[in-house]
Amino acid sequence: MNWESRSRNWAGLEKRTPPIFSPSRPIRAGAPLVHLAGLAIAAQSWEEAASFTARAIALAPGDFPRAWLYDARANFMLKRLEQTESSARRVIDLDSGHAFPGAEYLLGMTLAARGDSGEASSHLRSYLELARRVKFAEPARRRLAEMTAESKR
Repeated sequence: MNWESRSRNWAGLEKRTPPIFSPSRPIRAGAPLVHLAGLAIAAQSWEEAASFTARAIALAPGDFPRAWLYDARANFMLKRLEQTESSARRVIDLDSGHAFPGAEYLLGMTLAARGDSGEASSHLRSYLELARRVKFAEPARRRLAEMTAESKR
């Protein structure tokens, strides 16, 4: 293939491919920070994740349920239970399609740690019903069993 035919192919591709950045596909404020928070979570850099999510949330509080979920996760790992509860509740409020069942898990485990076993059980059951890939199914089931046993005493 010569250079001339390559440039024709490139020109044809350019016409068929929509631009990444365009007025019809604007980047929402905070989106890059949410992605960085996801990377920090994957690296288990909890403080960094909490910092990125705080900035993303400040820019667009209602746009990113994922930012609130990452915030809840980071704060849960940092043992900041009030912030975890607040962020997990916000995810649940924003997530009408139940795309983030992990918020139910985080809220349930947070409430259990704070001693509210009634509401914690409800959220852990919701997690087990909603989750497609039940990453934390075993810990959720174990905690539910513990709370059930405690309530029978």
